[in-house]
Amino acid sequence: MKGLRLFWNRLAGTMFHARREGELASEIENHIAWQTEDNIHAGMSPEQARRAALLKFGGLESVREEYRDQRGIPRIETFLQDLRFALRSFAKRPGFFAVIVLSLAFGIGLNTTIFTWRKALYLNPLPAVADARQLVTINAAYSFGDGYSDSYPDFQYIRDNTHLFSGIFAHELFQLAVSDGKSAQMATGGIVSGNYFDVLGAKAQLGRTFQPEEDQVLDRNPVVVLGDRLWRNRFGADPNIGGKQIQLNGIPFTVIGVPPPDFVGVYGGIRQDFWIPLHMARALDSAHKDTLSNGSLGLQIMGRPTPATSISAIQSELDVFAAQLRTSNHKDDKVFRLLAYPLHQAQRGFHSALFEVVRIIGAVLAILLLLACLNAANLLLGRATERSRETSIRISLGAGRARIVRQLLTESFVIGTFASLAGLLTVFACRPLLNLLTPPDMELYLNMGIDWRVVCFLCTTAALTSLIFGLWPALETTKVNVADSLKEGSGNITAGRRRNFLRKSLVIGQVALAATALFGATLFALNFRSKINAGRGFDSKNILTTGTDLFAAGMNETRGRIFYQECAQRLDALPGVQSAAWTTFLPMSGFGGGNRRGAEVRGYAPPDGKPFSIVVDTISPGYLKTLGIPLVQGREFAWSDTPNSAPVLIVNQQFVTQYLHGRDPLGVQVRVGDVWRSIVGINKNYVYGDPSKTQKPTILLPITQDYTSSAILVLRTNAEPLRMASDVRRKIMAFDRNIPVGTFITMEENVASHFASDKLGSLAMMIFALVASVLAAIGIYAVLAAYINQRRREFAIRIALGAVPGDVRKQVLWQSARMALIGSGIGMLLSVALGKLIQSELFNLSPFDLRLIVATAVAMAVIAILSTIVPAHKASNMDTVGALRSE
Repeated sequence: MKGLRLFWNRLAGTMFHARREGELASEIENHIAWQTEDNIHAGMSPEQARRAALLKFGGLESVREEYRDQRGIPRIETFLQDLRFALRSFAKRPGFFAVIVLSLAFGIGLNTTIFTWRKALYLNPLPAVADARQLVTINAAYSFGDGYSDSYPDFQYIRDNTHLFSGIFAHELFQLAVSDGKSAQMATGGIVSGNYFDVLGAKAQLGRTFQPEEDQVLDRNPVVVLGDRLWRNRFGADPNIGGKQIQLNGIPFTVIGVPPPDFVGVYGGIRQDFWIPLHMARALDSAHKDTLSNGSLGLQIMGRPTPATSISAIQSELDVFAAQLRTSNHKDDKVFRLLAYPLHQAQRGFHSALFEVVRIIGAVLAILLLLACLNAANLLLGRATERSRETSIRISLGAGRARIVRQLLTESFVIGTFASLAGLLTVFACRPLLNLLTPPDMELYLNMGIDWRVVCFLCTTAALTSLIFGLWPALETTKVNVADSLKEGSGNITAGRRRNFLRKSLVIGQVALAATALFGATLFALNFRSKINAGRGFDSKNILTTGTDLFAAGMNETRGRIFYQECAQRLDALPGVQSAAWTTFLPMSGFGGGNRRGAEVRGYAPPDGKPFSIVVDTISPGYLKTLGIPLVQGREFAWSDTPNSAPVLIVNQQFVTQYLHGRDPLGVQVRVGDVWRSIVGINKNYVYGDPSKTQKPTILLPITQDYTSSAILVLRTNAEPLRMASDVRRKIMAFDRNIPVGTFITMEENVASHFASDKLGSLAMMIFALVASVLAAIGIYAVLAAYINQRRREFAIRIALGAVPGDVRKQVLWQSARMALIGSGIGMLLSVALGKLIQSELFNLSPFDLRLIVATAVAMAVIAILSTIVPAHKASNMDTVGALRSE
């Protein structure tokens, strides 16, 4: 207790320093006054009495120091002294302070931004879900690929036989028309098994979630859990919403609860606005009219493992299950497997793709932070050379080297603190950039909040950064020859020779990394441009798209067929519209597509003798014309291709190359599903998904023969497409006001969203290259400035003796050129290594193009010249008289 009281007294003494000093001065003065009065009473004169009192009291300063040591905490006082000195020192050189703080702020801020993204994708991707990182997803793998949905029978088998999961559930993304009885809107939600919320540990903020018995019998329990956003935006946050009915695809559902605001589902960041029981799925979509037991409904399976269960153990169990399921549910695919993934690698949604992008960008920005540290260390080393006389005086007056190092480290931590505060502004500005990767018709929910983890990362990064860039210069500062420094002054040459070599080596490293960064950024930018400008096989300009669901409007198949034809014809006649058509998939949309069906080509025998599947999409007449996809042979579909006419299909060129081997394709019979169809046309190959991937065979079926209730409208317009949105909506709803119309987006936006990750990667590389180049330029400038400052006397004598200023400029330029040449040479070697490393990822681009290497070299030459102009001018226009006098 006594020790604690003593500590608080010392701490109070430290905090209230000014008051304590006043009390000390008053106490000392009173003591001397009393002793002086006693001396006067003893017969001394006032002057003699005060002098005797002072001699008896002893050294005033030593008494003050003893008092301070007893009434305060010396370590804290010393730190505060160093802090005040650092602030005064930087206030005298604001330019130096601003440059070093801003260079570090970018590095710290961008790395903290990456941490914020990583937190949103990995550390806390589902904030309303208990222990979300424990969750494991299960997907199916077939002979034609992996990452596919599972079936309900597979889910049942895994759920009933697993020993490694404490809970396992099924879910799938769903788009339905939500209506309050007045109007309908399309909303994204989910169909989920009854234990969905229980396994996730998500509680309702209003009402309740599903009970197990509500997901056991088909069509028996039309209940819905509304998402917080839909509840607020569509139903005005009605606190009495529980028990009320809303319509989903025209079917009444009873609202039973609302989850917390930050619960958006578990579909890889895609926000969901409602959830319904799995056994209500077939009542909401014509494609799911069959029972769940026949496996027609694709599902995602997710579970929570038992404690201490590894992914490898789960995979081993799934391998056993897959072998058993191959003999029952998957007899047609002998390589069927079940694959387990941790949550951040889930094959659905955006989290897994974004996680890889963030990891790559994070590595790049970590290098950027290292560059910033090297630059800061270089600047501080230059300052150390300038302060060699100051350091020598401190040492000669008795300051220990450890004390000087502490003072200099305090200055470094001041720089790091200001850099972290500026970096926090960078975090706020850059957080939303990750949303650039979201398709225009989807909303990505990421937990981008600045919480304690982000703040801790920012502070830790700033502290480590301060130590990294501050410790070496601090130690170098104390390595001075005290006698020589005091004798020759700060302008000596020999004192900083070793230090200059270290600084030049740092600059050469900076130039090398800057050259590599410029090369890489240019390579990424050219690769991005190559992908953007590559032939896609279709024309995306002046195209407007939107989606609808006729089943949601209560239309049967007969009326739906009439709608597709009449709506297309009405829109064709609309002023400003060239043509209109329907499709089930938009090329390069990045969402959906890849709809495979079993196929057989008459006259073609697969090499392995096994049945194969192929990508099949459904389109209306005029689709190829609207999208600008040329027909190589045959004809496009017509509205006369009805269910009563001969079944037909269109294939692409790759299909002909792979399966027909030089045969005349027109009229060849192809079985799709259970129907044999005749080829009536061959369309030119177009980019289906990723332009960098090999074109695959595809089949197009006519919507008049292969009916679907959900389709995408495609219009080619004469002017700005979005201007037609209101007219198009009005035409669609004129047929039936209950038809839900989705978001209108242009085909250009659709294509741009496909390249969003490439765009973000290129942007990150450009920022990296720009900052690295600026840091290299600052490094060259700092070394040259120190070089000139050390040789002021030499240059002044040479100019005074008649040297031409141009000779001085040449010497400074040679110093710059030597660092730039060596650094650029190393950078070119690193660039070649980088080119070989990423060569396989480049699209129609060689990383060894001589023009690219020359452009990088020229850019580094420009950077070196720009950073040399001011020091060279300063050296050649030196005030010789002032320089000689100062020495």
